[in-house]
Amino acid sequence: MTNLYMELAGVKDHEDGSATYTFDMTKAMSEECGGLGIKLILYCGIAGISTNEAFELIIKRGEYLMQEPLLFDLEDE
Repeated sequence: MTNLYMELAGVKDHEDGSATYTFDMTKAMSEECGGLGIKLILYCGIAGISTNEAFELIIKRGEYLMQEPLLFDLEDE
């Protein structure tokens, strides 16, 4: 079984309002993230959209789904 582990190690806020995030992760997780990034870029190219447009679509889909009633109780998790 592959050991996929990632933890937020730090956040540094900048004066311009941006932030830098650092993560601790296993080598397997680093390789998985790299592979997913390349896959995202390729799929966006095939679809003819930018990665920013893809992320906007994901956010809009999540917002739409949050309008639907949940099929389970979050407190049961």
